[in-house]
Amino acid sequence: MEKINFKHAISTSGLIVLMVGKGEIRFAVGVGGKVVRELENQLQTKIRLIEEGAQTRKLAQDILTPAKVLGVNVLYSDGKEEHRVRVPRPHLKRLPANVKGIQALLTKLTNKNITVVFE
Repeated sequence: MEKINFKHAISTSGLIVLMVGKGEIRFAVGVGGKVVRELENQLQTKIRLIEEGAQTRKLAQDILTPAKVLGVNVLYSDGKEEHRVRVPRPHLKRLPANVKGIQALLTKLTNKNITVVFE
């Protein structure tokens, strides 16, 4: 097994997100997802892996999988930025955790004000 640089872990309701170094996700996932599956079995929760330095859209897609991300819009109002992650309404049931937990996770990881919206 290759050496993996573990950077950060954040937990929310029923979901743990692990951040690894750039280009190391394939080693952390393992062949056929074996490593992640074993972690999920041991911890009895869903695990998502993200890459350090990933763009907001990539980060959102990695965390929200299997739900699809349509896009990320940036709204500017009153001198503040708000990032909206757009997800198809039928994919609401596919989310790995509750919406508030995911929004808090994305906000903490990116240091941006992020809202998940359904269209």
